[in-house]
Amino acid sequence: MRVIVRRCEGVTSHLLNPSCRPVSNFRFHQLNPVAGSTRRLARWITTKCSLAGSKHAAIISSRVRRQEFHSDPTRTATLKQEFNSILAAAQPDLVMEAFLNPDYYELVAQLPQGVFVEAFRLLSPSYFIEPYKELHDLLSSRVARRKRCTAIQVIYDEFATKLSTIIRMRQLAGHATSLAEYTHLLDCAQSLGDGLMADYIWHSMSKAGVSPDVACYNHYMESKIWNGCHAGQEQYRIRITPWAYWRRRNADSEGWNNYGTGPRSLKHEIRLICDEMLKVGLEPDERTMINVLLAISRTGFNPDMWKFLYDVWNVDVRELENGDRRSIVPIHRSSPVYPTSRLLWAVTHAFGASNDIPGALRVLDQISSSYGIEIPESVWVELLKRSYILSVRRHGRIGRTLRLGTVSYGFIRSTYETITTGPFKTKPTFDMHWFFAKAAWNWGNWQNLEAHMMLAYKMLEETRRKRKHAREMVESYLPPLESSDARINPDILRSRGFAEAVRAYDIIRLRCVQQTTIIERLARLCSRPRHHRVENPFYWARVLAPRVLEEWRDFLPEYFTYETPAGTVKIYGNTWVGRHSRVVSHDKVQVRRPIKAMASTPGSDTVDDDFIWAKYRDRMSTKEQNHPLLKLLIQPVLISEDIQPSELESEYEMELEDEEMELDQEVVSGNEVEANPTYREPYYEDEDYMNLFSKAEIEAREKKEVWFEHAFGYIRRPELAYE
Repeated sequence: MRVIVRRCEGVTSHLLNPSCRPVSNFRFHQLNPVAGSTRRLARWITTKCSLAGSKHAAIISSRVRRQEFHSDPTRTATLKQEFNSILAAAQPDLVMEAFLNPDYYELVAQLPQGVFVEAFRLLSPSYFIEPYKELHDLLSSRVARRKRCTAIQVIYDEFATKLSTIIRMRQLAGHATSLAEYTHLLDCAQSLGDGLMADYIWHSMSKAGVSPDVACYNHYMESKIWNGCHAGQEQYRIRITPWAYWRRRNADSEGWNNYGTGPRSLKHEIRLICDEMLKVGLEPDERTMINVLLAISRTGFNPDMWKFLYDVWNVDVRELENGDRRSIVPIHRSSPVYPTSRLLWAVTHAFGASNDIPGALRVLDQISSSYGIEIPESVWVELLKRSYILSVRRHGRIGRTLRLGTVSYGFIRSTYETITTGPFKTKPTFDMHWFFAKAAWNWGNWQNLEAHMMLAYKMLEETRRKRKHAREMVESYLPPLESSDARINPDILRSRGFAEAVRAYDIIRLRCVQQTTIIERLARLCSRPRHHRVENPFYWARVLAPRVLEEWRDFLPEYFTYETPAGTVKIYGNTWVGRHSRVVSHDKVQVRRPIKAMASTPGSDTVDDDFIWAKYRDRMSTKEQNHPLLKLLIQPVLISEDIQPSELESEYEMELEDEEMELDQEVVSGNEVEANPTYREPYYEDEDYMNLFSKAEIEAREKKEVWFEHAFGYIRRPELAYE
């Protein structure tokens, strides 16, 4: 496999030789020695004495463990019985804990290959990664740290470290890694968005003589396309603009080097992998074609996407632009590239990231109607997310390049009406209300901001009810707080029901934190009258603003400032933005408090879950607190404010930066503008870059009109023109 060998030249995978010191000058990945490696690289390149680089995953010497294992027959039989019961339960958390437990090292090493593969597949990213990745999409790493949540990058690193430890254990026992294990590892790499991890796994397969199948190729291409797109600054910089295209040409651009354009084009890299797949005689399927489509979209040259859609799925985008809605000739259902809902999401993302929301609507309607595919909720969320990003006003030195494909607030409002009414009748999600509320604030529509904020709060109340039910399920396995005996039965900690209850509660609790954080942001946005188009600013300052502060005071910090026409109003209190995880000083849940309510607000006397788990933590022994499942419960508990008052100003600036950065993609910070004060045009012979400026779009802006697609045809809407 010529291209793969060339990419990994000089690199020896940790999966084959853990004591290697790879050095490569390849332009895509510069691999440094272990001593200077990053955390992501260090988890795959470790020494023999440190198999995982992690304290909790360290493995005791196999010789010493073997002596202890055989010295006590009674203990050996007990361990075998416990281990077999864990495998029979098939609960991913328990299986992960058992594989990493030094007491079961010999049992893991002696497992037959077929049994180990089935158990290893239980450690799926769909269980350990995907639920958290979805919830962290609206939370930056700084906000997650401030809210005492585990950052998404930490979750990625821990999961990958545990997988590498388990594979290393099997290799030390003399078992060769099979195709099924490599396929699962590549699936984990694509879910993490870790292209470097996929490179090492792929090179290991080549060295071991394992021939990859179609699933391996698809996972490998996906890991390249989504490399670094799920964490850090890169997750907010997926949209392709002339500025982003220029920054990605250089591999040294921090925050932009997860994939490349121009001479280090991602499209060229995916094409080479796909060509290699065809050379070995494998037939591509729908996921393969979607990967190629997404790689093409990363260049920002839309005509290439149009041609690819027509060649594979018979979708003629040019005819759709001209108003010709003739039905396409669908491909046969038995074809491996027959489209599913996965293609709908990919098309929406590709066109939205390439600044063409009207085109995304046209193609989405054409494919769904021609192939009879129902549009899922995730597609609408992605469509509204991309629409909101393109509706944000762009300013500054590179504002002209960031205004490519801008849509108005009226366009977003019409999209919302189309989605929630007519033939679709989709129920809005919390993410949708956040997008619409933030767009309403950007365009000064106070009524819509307040309406979507109320709908989002109702969904938060429903999430809290689910959290209460999930907590009661977990508490049913634990000794009551009123009981004098606080010891937890060890058999309960190994039960499938308790593990599933803890995992379900942890996800619903994180969702509650996410929604509460969004409501706090919206409450702060409501206190900025300069963005609201009110006829009488004094009416806002003396009537509307006090009402907002009174109604949403639980979601605002006690130390707060806001501007009025007469000056700045400062409210002093005990909590600040950025210094405290909770913006209120009491131990009750945060609720909306209507001004005209005569009785107490429902739920205002409910104690927050963090303080309940703090009581359980105080009753637990040190060994119980270190148990993986119990640690998952008490880890986010608020112990004390660990941010010093001297850090208040910097943390406050971070909070403002988070509000500007999250989902306002490609908004360049002041530091970047100072570091690059002049904007250099790229080489004009670069065809992809020159085609970013579409003549049709420029003409549409000059005419102040746009064609908006409804469920029953195209309507000329000059009032929804590009701004």
